[in-house]
Amino acid sequence: MKERLAEISLLRPVTIVVLVLMHAFTMYAHNWSYPEGIHDVRPYFWIQKYSFACMLEMFVFMSGYVFGFQVYGKLKSSSFIALALGKARRLLLPSIVFGLAYIALFTHLFQERQWLNIALGTLYGYGHLWFLPMLFWCFLAAWLLFKTRLNDGLVLSLLAVIALFSWLPLPMQLGQTLYYLPFFYAGTVVFKHRGQLMSWAERHLSALLGALVLFVVMVFLFTRNMEMLRLQLSSAAGIFDTFALRAEYILCRLLYSSLGVAVFYLLALLCTKHITLRPHWELWNKLCFAVYIFQQFVLEWLYYHTSLPQHLGSYLLPWVGFAAALVMSYVLARLFLLTRTGRFLLG
Repeated sequence: MKERLAEISLLRPVTIVVLVLMHAFTMYAHNWSYPEGIHDVRPYFWIQKYSFACMLEMFVFMSGYVFGFQVYGKLKSSSFIALALGKARRLLLPSIVFGLAYIALFTHLFQERQWLNIALGTLYGYGHLWFLPMLFWCFLAAWLLFKTRLNDGLVLSLLAVIALFSWLPLPMQLGQTLYYLPFFYAGTVVFKHRGQLMSWAERHLSALLGALVLFVVMVFLFTRNMEMLRLQLSSAAGIFDTFALRAEYILCRLLYSSLGVAVFYLLALLCTKHITLRPHWELWNKLCFAVYIFQQFVLEWLYYHTSLPQHLGSYLLPWVGFAAALVMSYVLARLFLLTRTGRFLLG
């Protein structure tokens, strides 16, 4: 599996590094509050936006790609119940366990005995852990879609339309699932055509590089448009206006994220044809899930529970936070996976 999916072994560690970078700079896009003494740095807004662009979509695409490998490449099938139980252990259990740890460390919910909020937080995925229940639903939905035996193009078109409704406040991250499911299903489809795509990428390298430049331009233009849409949403009067603005916002993100995922996947395919991944890279690949779990714990502790922000200031803090979170989460991941419990939860 490792040899056949070298493109995933290459992409996953790169994407997790981009994820840590995005979280280190996310306060400058006003998604986290500023630590005391830290102020806005406008260029850092764009670092956060470019590191966020298509990064989560790439994770979902890769999950669908590996699922496609399991279903098509290995001709391995499982029952719906077996899949649900396996993914619940792999995704929902870590979400609950580390969600409770997150709540205990960074909130006052336990002291205030807000049991309902604690229960909802663990079910929905607290903090960055929202991604795990969302991915759980993607696996189940993709299994059901396979059983319909509908044309892949038709399914992807329908999922893209449904994604425009992902702003609906559905429980347990089902709303988010509506947005990310097209990327998951696209991963399963792309796996079936990886050979043809490799040939195409080799013959059209200049077009691929042009698409990369287009992606950079689209992120810039669409981000500015999406920021204006946010402001318009705050003053939207009717239901139709609200839906139209939200749909346009989601459509912008779908367009540039789809292009980004396609470009970086094809570049990874080309790279793996000409390079051999070293053992330490494979080790980093194995640790990615655990690093994802720990990196936000590290960043929140550094930013909001130490004096590091006051010592470093607005310009140095995110760079030091990025490096520290990457190193510390890597070390924590290795140590945690040495234990039986760690291997059961994150192995």
